[in-house]
Amino acid sequence: MRGGPSAALTYRTAMTILRTYAPLFVPDIGAALPAFARLCPRGPLLRFTHGEFEAAMASGFLLLCGPPAALAAHREIRTIAIVSDLRAIQRDLLAAGARILFGPRRVTTGRHLAARLPAGEVVEYLQFGWSRMAAH
Repeated sequence: MRGGPSAALTYRTAMTILRTYAPLFVPDIGAALPAFARLCPRGPLLRFTHGEFEAAMASGFLLLCGPPAALAAHREIRTIAIVSDLRAIQRDLLAAGARILFGPRRVTTGRHLAARLPAGEVVEYLQFGWSRMAAH
């Protein structure tokens, strides 16, 4: 830890992280899914297209596939956190000294933002918007 205890560790938060996913970049999502279906018996929870890339959530992984330029902004993200309240997480992140890199903005799956935490890690936070997903 740089400079002693992080504010993120001591700040009381109102938001809830419901689940986290580790991003995995794959050359062909269709070819990758059978292996993940075998390794993760619940299979993909969700498969969707966002702009120029495809994604699938399987167990604790978020598989991403697409052109390098479309994925470039996502390569620095170390984890994706599904949250109950994106506004609350944005307030908590700013109070903890994080820097918002983008968002909040609407995406196929709801609303999201990315932040660089005080220690340097980049995390994407997503609040699902089930009505938006049902429309796609």
